Order: sequence, then C-alpha cells, then structure tokens
Amino acid sequence: MKLSTALALPVAFLLGCGGDDGVVTPDAPANVNCPTTGRYLPLATGNSWTYQVTDVGTGAMESKTQTVGAVEDVGGVKAGTMAFRVSTTKVGGAVTSWQQDTGEAIVRHRETDAAGAQMTEEVYTPSKLRVDESAAHTAMGATWTITYDEAVTNTATNMTVTVGKTENWRVEMVDDVITVGAGSFCGLPMMMLQNERTSLTKAPPRPVGSTSSKKFTNILLRSS
Repeated sequence: MKLSTALALPVAFLLGCGGDDGVVTPDAPANVNCPTTGRYLPLATGNSWTYQVTDVGTGAMESKTQTVGAVEDVGGVKAGTMAFRVSTTKVGGAVTSWQQDTGEAIVRHRETDAAGAQMTEEVYTPSKLRVDESAAHTAMGATWTITYDEAVTNTATNMTVTVGKTENWRVEMVDDVITVGAGSFCGLPMMMLQNERTSLTKAPPRPVGSTSSKKFTNILLRSS
C-alpha cells in the first residue's frame, strides 16, 4: 500500500485582478470575525487563487495558480454538462479542468493534464468532489464517503485506464482562523483519505485488484 500526504494552502485570494509584488503583512488572527455566510470556494469567472503545496513527508514545496474561466460545455463523453473551465499553472506545465458548482458542492467532471511527462485526459463518473459545502458536511467532525470512477487516457497512445475510487472525508475544524500572505481568513480544514482499485483497464499501471492510499489536507478559506 502506498501512502502519501500533501497540504494545500491558499496563499493569496484574488478576484480577477493583478497581484501585488510587495510584501503583505497579514492581520493578526484575533482581529478576524468569521462570517456565518458565504462560500469557501466561490467559483466565478475571473476569480484566481495561488496555492502553496507542501509535502509534509519530505517538506518539498511548490506553488500553483488556479484561474476560473467561463462556464462552458464539458465536452467529450460529458457533452451536455455545463461547468467552469479552470486553468492551473504550476511547475512543469498546465492543467485544465471543468468544475461544476451544484449550489452546495464543487465537483470535477473532466481534466486535461499537460504538467507531467505525458499528456493525459481524466474523466470522472459521476464526478469527483472538490469541496462539499452543505450544512451536514461543514460541521465539526462530519464524515462521509463517496465513490466514483476515474478514466485516465494517455493522449499519445490513446490507452485508457479506469480506476474505481473511494474517498473518506472528515472535517477537521470549522472556521479556524488561518494567516497566510494575503491576510487572515476563516478556514475549513478537511482531511480526505483516498483508496483506489483498478476495476477496468486496457493498460494497467499495476496488477488488477491492487490498492493504494493517499491522504490530503485541504484548507479552504472564506474571506472575512
């Protein structure tokens, strides 16, 4: 079993405007009054976030920036589904994903990844959860499980691997005040433990039936 851990922390919150190259002095956490309404991840055309991603096992850090584009047809096997086109730039290349706001959650439907050695396309059925902001799943200690299929296609070889995945989510804290480079924000730290099983494959990366696990901590920030 493989276990990896990563911490994704937004270090800036921008609303369709350019960043400041100067040093920002964050507010003291005690000065922040956490709002009781508003989205932790407000998808809207022009919104942009910069993240610092830290591997807590090795200490390695990298940054990435996500920018929300227009709502459009997801296309491919998901044609007819409308979602925001989200562009991510990071070391090594770029990723484009189509993310839908259901009103209570943000889910991914499709993603193209040109950041690695090989360009891939991923399709999630029915969808892959990014954040669930429903009342039941933003309560302290809330836990839930989701399942979906992830079909990954190597666009150079046109070979596809489909993996059945199970994700176990847990809310670690609610409206925890977190200070980053852009200031102090009210956060919703979530832990997600992912288990996967190769269920249908044309070119398996590992023997059918083998499993691996990945653990992520996502800290979503709501502006005060």
